[in-house]
Amino acid sequence: WQGSRCSATDPRYSIYGVILTTGRVADLLWRPIRLLDALEYLETMDEVIDMAALPTHKSRQSLSDLEQRFPPCFPVGRELTLRPFTSSLSCGQPARVCQSQDRLVSQCDLAEMAIYLKQYKKRTGSYPDELDAIVPEFMRELPVDPFTGIPYIYRMEGDGFVIYSVGRNLVDDGGKPDLSAGDIVWRSSR
Repeated sequence: WQGSRCSATDPRYSIYGVILTTGRVADLLWRPIRLLDALEYLETMDEVIDMAALPTHKSRQSLSDLEQRFPPCFPVGRELTLRPFTSSLSCGQPARVCQSQDRLVSQCDLAEMAIYLKQYKKRTGSYPDELDAIVPEFMRELPVDPFTGIPYIYRMEGDGFVIYSVGRNLVDDGGKPDLSAGDIVWRSSR
């Protein structure tokens, strides 16, 4: 190697130099795609923020449309396509996230109303026939079911009561609890 124009330490002629050069070329080729991906991600997050401000029953269709726009990044049994990778990862299932949040909100609302119904019974000796009876003495206003946007369902049941949300499936199952998609129920036997 001495006296030769090639040198083992010259990065242009070593494997390290080839890797560096290849990396720079790849970076130059992928940079526009990464920038477009980042732009798509920011625009999508603006949409998600706007949707998050709405109750799920008002943003349900928009969330479904968003999920259709960004199918899973690594589809099984389908060919891979070039699409915004970052947005696909972060926007895969916003409707499910919102439904989980709505489930928790429903459970908290039901627990709060059950406490006020118990206080009402302690004061009057019986549960009210209508849920409106606890307003305004115990609550300023009745919360609404986040899945439907209408009041929770309440009825007397023996010496107790049942109060529930129709849940993710949007079907009134008669207050029958179902952890997967059905009614979210609070039942008091006395």
